[in-house]
Amino acid sequence: MAGLIAVQGYEGACGLITWWSLSGLVDYRDLKDEWEAAGLPVNRLPQIPSVQAATQRAIEAACQGQVARSPRPGVFEIETYQVTKDAADRVTGQHRKDSRIEVNYTEKTVKVEAYNDAGTQFESRFQGSRSTWNWMLTTVDISNWLVERATMLHAVSLRDRGGFYYIPTDRVQMWDEIRELLQKVSGHKIAGIPAMKTDEAVEIILSVVRREAETAIGELEEYLCGEPSTRGLNSWEKRVAEQRAKLAHYADLLGVVSPDIDAKLTALSGCIQAARLQESK
Repeated sequence: MAGLIAVQGYEGACGLITWWSLSGLVDYRDLKDEWEAAGLPVNRLPQIPSVQAATQRAIEAACQGQVARSPRPGVFEIETYQVTKDAADRVTGQHRKDSRIEVNYTEKTVKVEAYNDAGTQFESRFQGSRSTWNWMLTTVDISNWLVERATMLHAVSLRDRGGFYYIPTDRVQMWDEIRELLQKVSGHKIAGIPAMKTDEAVEIILSVVRREAETAIGELEEYLCGEPSTRGLNSWEKRVAEQRAKLAHYADLLGVVSPDIDAKLTALSGCIQAARLQESK
């Protein structure tokens, strides 16, 4: 992040450098209450866990010295590995089946069968927490959501693997709203440092924006060389429109345009339409 100079306030800044440290769970219901109280659109909240995710998390949480195996989708066998010694003092081990869980993800039903006391105890822990896990958001859920929200605000990652993101000046207030509400209902921390607008900083930010657009262009060109589908073309049409809007946003924000990238995206938009006509024949 060399070239992005931290300053004390937003005056003279060209945006915000942000990162986060996540710890613990977030109850979706608490976040939703605060979100609605702030008057923010509900469709911008994270997704609640799927039935599959919530069930697997409840199973993992209920296992105490046990292992959950899934021989096929929707079926889980809870086992305990037992170590024993024979008369010759030789150590042997075997898996003891404690219980079995069958989940119908479509009908959202769960059937638990216990084989012994350990299985009965597991069932009690599992059934006691299952409804709670339907609402719990893990650090992975929240991190993915923050990346999604940052992307919607036209943020760019300052590292290939993520971790640090640049938020444009005119979107910082919206990011601050997310930060304040999330920190209010959790132990998560979202940090931010305003970045001063210098020639070097502008160059770094634009290089990231260009690299992101060039990556999308390369992926789209490869896709168009294959066998495009209507669904795929629709998705790419939306992605190209979003990329062009992002380029225009940064041009207005930083005063630097990327005519070559925009021209390429415009040409590829035409290719998408041509492929759409060909696919419909």
